Amino acid sequence: MKTIISEEKLRCQSLFSNFSGTSNQCPPDFDNSLCWEPTDAGFAQFIECPFEFCSHCQLPDRFAARFCTANASWEKPNYDACVFIYMHNGTCIEKKCHDCPGSFRNTLRYLLLWLSIVSALMTVASYVLFIILKNIQCRRLTIHKHLAMAFIIRSVVYVLWIVLQRHQVFQGCTGVNPQKIDWLCKCILAIIMYSTVSCTFWMFLEGAYLVSRFTVFAMRSIDLHFAVYLTIGYGNEVLLVLQEFVNSLPSCLMQNNLANLQYYQELSSELPVL
Repeated sequence: MKTIISEEKLRCQSLFSNFSGTSNQCPPDFDNSLCWEPTDAGFAQFIECPFEFCSHCQLPDRFAARFCTANASWEKPNYDACVFIYMHNGTCIEKKCHDCPGSFRNTLRYLLLWLSIVSALMTVASYVLFIILKNIQCRRLTIHKHLAMAFIIRSVVYVLWIVLQRHQVFQGCTGVNPQKIDWLCKCILAIIMYSTVSCTFWMFLEGAYLVSRFTVFAMRSIDLHFAVYLTIGYGNEVLLVLQEFVNSLPSCLMQNNLANLQYYQELSSELPVL
């Protein structure tokens, strides 16, 4: 933005030095933001707001206006549209709170969003089916239901994460003095990490249970109390996630290369679920 204003000031100085207009024309004028070129009396001039806009944003009303009166004098410029964009559409302004996302990153984000939505819907359908079919209830199916629940939580929270990231909620792109909401980002990331690790443990438990049916407990009628499964499936990862949350959980304000790495990791975990 500072670069644009500096360029506008130099351009206005050049226009003014070469100006040889008539009495019915407003002269070039720099208002500390934009350079208003010579305009005939009784007409208005519209100039794009002094921002570097991201290409993915389509904002039709992004112009400042200034009217040249009948006596060839400038009225005060109207920056209402620019102020509105700055206050409410900060994600469209380059480097206000982030760099403009590339087309590849946007495509990858939407792909992950829809994969997560489809994954959540299919897992919910499976979970409901497991509950309805009363005649097939057993210990293995109970473990599988907890695995499905962990996947549901992960997919739903990840959809929320993508939407909030898309609208730059964590970076605080609204208002005159945007306030970063890093704690919210860390909480959501902690839930994603927790549910992802929980999915891994429940898959391990399901595999271990199936193996035990043919080995350790093949000739025995005893079984571990289900509290042991719950402790492993939901309890072990609490300390791990808490440690990461306090010490080294990555900030929401990550650069594009780190964000892309995260998207690749999430994509690799969504495809097997589907």
